[in-house]
Amino acid sequence: MLRTVVAVLILAAVADRGHSADGPVKPIPEVVPERIIGGSTSNIIPYQLSLRSYNTHTCGAVIISAYWAVTSAHCTAGGTISSLTLLAGTTNRLSGGALYRISRIVNHPLFDQRTHNNDIALLKVSVPFNFNDLVHPIPLAYSGQTPTTGSAAMVSGWGSFSTNSPALSTYLQSVVIPVIDNSTCNKLLNGRITANMLCAGPLTGGKDACAGDGGGPLVVNGFLHGIVSWGVGCAQRNSPGVYTNVSALRLWIASVTGV
Repeated sequence: MLRTVVAVLILAAVADRGHSADGPVKPIPEVVPERIIGGSTSNIIPYQLSLRSYNTHTCGAVIISAYWAVTSAHCTAGGTISSLTLLAGTTNRLSGGALYRISRIVNHPLFDQRTHNNDIALLKVSVPFNFNDLVHPIPLAYSGQTPTTGSAAMVSGWGSFSTNSPALSTYLQSVVIPVIDNSTCNKLLNGRITANMLCAGPLTGGKDACAGDGGGPLVVNGFLHGIVSWGVGCAQRNSPGVYTNVSALRLWIASVTGV
């Protein structure tokens, strides 16, 4: 399941995973949208955004420049410029901060909602973000810059605390988890990992993103390496979370944003 709180997208994602172009495939566990599990309430994270549909939180997003933010394509698919906004500069998704209107949505042209490959979208705001101690961008991983296995990665968001809970966190949460190599992750998740994905989370479970965290940041050594995308359950044993691999899509990001 994709890590958003939009029910229509969740149901579509679950249905798509049952079949391939070659016919029925072996059923897999339900994939769920992401929210932080096993973490703690966070201080302000200046690059963290709340992506909102009609001013209700649906996903995370990340500031990458004065005019641009990045999120997951599954968070913006079906959305419109008039319905989506970005909330910056607050740890409380219900109050504070500054709301920004969006002037342009660019979903990756090869985003596949069935496989979750290329799960990335770029959002341009109508007026530039007002940078200060509470709001500023994070540098992007360079093209080909892959974090080493076991690296400490921080993921953050306002998502739910368990797979079966629809309730979101009012206050921003974060948790530090280890990066898992793609070969191991691919074996654990039935061959579904592509070069445009990376995995993170303890194989013992207990720490993860979950529903409502989709589109949010995975940060390693001060660089944005991942964007919350999907997972099989939340914080399950031998089921690390899956993230869009920023370094693998870095050149596409630059071609759209100039960043």
